[in-house]
Amino acid sequence: MKRPTHTKKSSKGLELVLELGPTVKLTLQGLTTYDLRHTTVSLDRWVANFQEALDVPHESYLLKDFCGSDFFKRKSGLSAETIYHKTLEGDPEGADLFVEYGSHVGALIANLERLLQPTAITLKGPMAKTFDAWGHAMGKARKQHLGKKPTVKITVIVSS
Repeated sequence: MKRPTHTKKSSKGLELVLELGPTVKLTLQGLTTYDLRHTTVSLDRWVANFQEALDVPHESYLLKDFCGSDFFKRKSGLSAETIYHKTLEGDPEGADLFVEYGSHVGALIANLERLLQPTAITLKGPMAKTFDAWGHAMGKARKQHLGKKPTVKITVIVSS
């Protein structure tokens, strides 16, 4: 029996859809070098190598602990939504948490960009609703980790 082979397709581009909420999911969409239409992968169990994870020995941190909405519960005991509303009211501690969160997401996106070389990135999920609080920090971290100004556009989808 002959094994199926991947046929090379014309490259329309790969779009990454990153869903940020209690879990962190990555969906790959579009046509790449090989026929890829729609694949979703949970990133929850990926190991995070952020400084905080290195500073606390024997404490295993997973990507969802840094880029999921549970980051806020882990850091403050409060939900992301509660911290967001406090931040809108001028709470500097809440703002600091969102800067830290945005930096983590920026590092994640920079790594995905280097690895997968997408033509577009879309952010969605519950944390997309708070993008205005962490988007700037995400952009700064992304630029820092890429070593250049990012060329891939990020679209944020906020659903009600």
